[in-house]
Amino acid sequence: RADLAVSAITITPERENVVDFSKRYMDYSVGILHRKPEEKINIFSLFAPFDLAVWACIAAAIPVVGVLIFLLTRMQMLRSQNPPGSHHTSSMSNSLHSAIWIVYGAFVQQ
Repeated sequence: RADLAVSAITITPERENVVDFSKRYMDYSVGILHRKPEEKINIFSLFAPFDLAVWACIAAAIPVVGVLIFLLTRMQMLRSQNPPGSHHTSSMSNSLHSAIWIVYGAFVQQ
């Protein structure tokens, strides 16, 4: 018994009644059947979509953009000349930790 076979047989109406054939796209006279190699589970396989250099750039971009957001928020507060004690409601927080957290949250879509 087999779930799949590769062979050079012709498709006849009698065989089509019994076997589910796929459509041919190339005609070879040689059939090959081999065992699929067993794959070992790698816990770091989630890093496979990108190269190590791309992951390094992403990891470096998160704190850099967070610092830039922090600095731009501080500059905006200085330009609006709000006293430091006043409670200015803003969509972004005023701490560096919160600015980096906003960038990380945007990166992971959470």
